[in-house]
Amino acid sequence: MTTLKVLIKESMNKSGNNRLRREGYLPGSISTKGEESVSVAVRRDDLRRAIADSGMSAVLKLEDDKGTAYHAMIGDIQTAPLTQAPLHVDFKRVFMTEETRINVAIQPTNREPLDIERLEFLQHLDQLSVRGLPGDIPNVIEVDIGNMKAGDNLYVADIPLPDKISTDTEGDRLVFTVSMPRVYTETETGEAAETPAAEETPAAEDTQE
Repeated sequence: MTTLKVLIKESMNKSGNNRLRREGYLPGSISTKGEESVSVAVRRDDLRRAIADSGMSAVLKLEDDKGTAYHAMIGDIQTAPLTQAPLHVDFKRVFMTEETRINVAIQPTNREPLDIERLEFLQHLDQLSVRGLPGDIPNVIEVDIGNMKAGDNLYVADIPLPDKISTDTEGDRLVFTVSMPRVYTETETGEAAETPAAEETPAAEDTQE
């Protein structure tokens, strides 16, 4: 389990948070159900490394300068609209013996067969809300799409979940679709027109008068 050192701080105004960011920290909070949230700051680079090593859904050990530790998961990272630079991180405190609910990324795998056939692939749902013990929740939910064909749809109900994990997302929510590739042709005006690819059909026979 990755340990992150955090600074416990009083709630700050905008200028105070901006100062923390200039010093390499990311303002944040630890929320606990039924309690007031705790304002913290974490080194931005440490958080980035933790996510790279363990994923967004991993359980982290947050430890303050007094030695108090919290088990927590990342609930949300707020970013700047234009630069996408992180502005604030929300940690959700968890207890290892109690079920929790969190969003986990859906990751398609084995896409090569679709690419070989040059099929159009669309992902409609990026995350799945799952429930389980923190130690049982996966970092990502991998879904093998290698057997999907043109015209196939994959729904939440089709996703195999790990043992001891459930979801409260509706089973009929669309996750992936696969369709025939689109062919681009040039119109008389020189503009590109987009039409679905179709199977070749025999040319019509010439009629004689």
